[in-house]
Amino acid sequence: MSRIDRIRRSLAKEGDSGIEQKDGLADKRAAVAIILAGDPSSFRLCFVERSHRQGDRWSGDMAFPGGWAKGPEEGLRAAAVRETLEEVGLDLLQADFLGVMAPIPISRFDIDIGSIGACVFHLGDRCLDLRPDGYEIRKAFWIPDAHLNHPDNHIRFYPRHRPPLENHQGSSRSRPAIAFEGRLIWGLTYRLLARFYARIGQDRLAMDPDLGQ
Repeated sequence: MSRIDRIRRSLAKEGDSGIEQKDGLADKRAAVAIILAGDPSSFRLCFVERSHRQGDRWSGDMAFPGGWAKGPEEGLRAAAVRETLEEVGLDLLQADFLGVMAPIPISRFDIDIGSIGACVFHLGDRCLDLRPDGYEIRKAFWIPDAHLNHPDNHIRFYPRHRPPLENHQGSSRSRPAIAFEGRLIWGLTYRLLARFYARIGQDRLAMDPDLGQ
């Protein structure tokens, strides 16, 4: 069985279903695309660097392509396909859809503001050109799977551009991250990536129970 088929099988038990929503947040759903490309034995994953924009909670962050669904009628897969085409110019309707990971809450100051699910696609043996839209997305990258899993690239840091989060003892918390060309993959994107690797049986990213978003 190929690696892609193993990933497909590992995702088969999950579906495009919502999680329990509270306070009328059923329509506040987001979706990202985890896009695999290149040689399946050493594939690459698509990441974007978001532009610095006033009022954007994830301004300047590394992320997967994606965004908010257009209301409850748009499924996670449709939202991920639409957002990916808009942000980096990849048409995922032509890709092999491998499955979806069940949504998890998006929280802000310990208050759930919606949910986010990750849809997984295999684009093929070639890493196609990425065309960032220049507005929401500043740059886009194909990052090797080997880089994401190499222990030398795993660090902990203290976020400086957001209000400090305090634990029960009152000390600020460091966050796990993956370093890439002077940038950091952390927060919600790190959490989704770690869940993906755990789901496919490649649990090399140690999850932090206090991981922030």
